[in-house]
Amino acid sequence: MEGIENKIVDLLETRFAEPEHTHLFVVDVKFNPAQQHLKVFVESDMGFTLGDSATLNRYLQSIIDEEGWLGEKYTLDVSSPGVSKPMRLPRQFKLNVGRKFVVKDREGNEYTGELTDATDEYIILHESKRVKEGKRKVKRDFDYTLTYDQIKSAKVQVSFKK
Repeated sequence: MEGIENKIVDLLETRFAEPEHTHLFVVDVKFNPAQQHLKVFVESDMGFTLGDSATLNRYLQSIIDEEGWLGEKYTLDVSSPGVSKPMRLPRQFKLNVGRKFVVKDREGNEYTGELTDATDEYIILHESKRVKEGKRKVKRDFDYTLTYDQIKSAKVQVSFKK
């Protein structure tokens, strides 16, 4: 079982190098040996669809079965990580420019704001908030630039307000 996660990542990265699959990328692979449960999280630049999930599930299952990596009984889940999971990769951030985020840095600071830019090196969050100036509260804009190695966690802030 050792290294099943790496084997899956290698398989997918090879597959995603093919022209018809370059819009897909691996976010995470987790294997629970006690339950024989393999979870594969994949994202797409064009939106990860149910069809993408089914195709990848069949592809991985055929190779896992052929190679006998997990035996006869195992569970395989292929899905998008969804907005509830923390963002990890620059490519994920780039897909979510314009959305509101809550970001915690490694020093314990928390930032909430709209993701206005994401490069391969950093993100920029924009926050408008009311701050006290003298006896009055005034609205001020703040832009926070954080490199990926500064970020401890970053999640999309889901809002149901209209």
